[in-house]
Amino acid sequence: MKKIISMLILSIIMISSVTALIGHIYPEKIQAGERENFLVTFFNHGTKNANNLRASVYFPDLDVYGKSSSFKVRHQTSNRVYVEVETDEDVKPDFYPAIVRVRNNKGHRETRHVWIEVYNE
Repeated sequence: MKKIISMLILSIIMISSVTALIGHIYPEKIQAGERENFLVTFFNHGTKNANNLRASVYFPDLDVYGKSSSFKVRHQTSNRVYVEVETDEDVKPDFYPAIVRVRNNKGHRETRHVWIEVYNE
């Protein structure tokens, strides 16, 4: 029983050391057919640096994907990264779901689901 409780506490400590990284995603509205740089902000509430992170933005309904270069977020600090995405110009104006993910090579993964408006002028 003590071993199970110890493992549970260790898991909670490991998870809490780099959780809740994804903060905000901008812009919330993009133009069809244009390259857009999504600004994704992060804050590391944990006690350890989060290294070798990569962010991605994926529009499943449009089959559009973009990813960032590698970055880090030091403990108790914020950072931001840009993710470039380009949609087709014939995309119907509407709100589309986007999946924003951040992950590293040590198994940390976090996902945020957002709605992005795509317009066509």
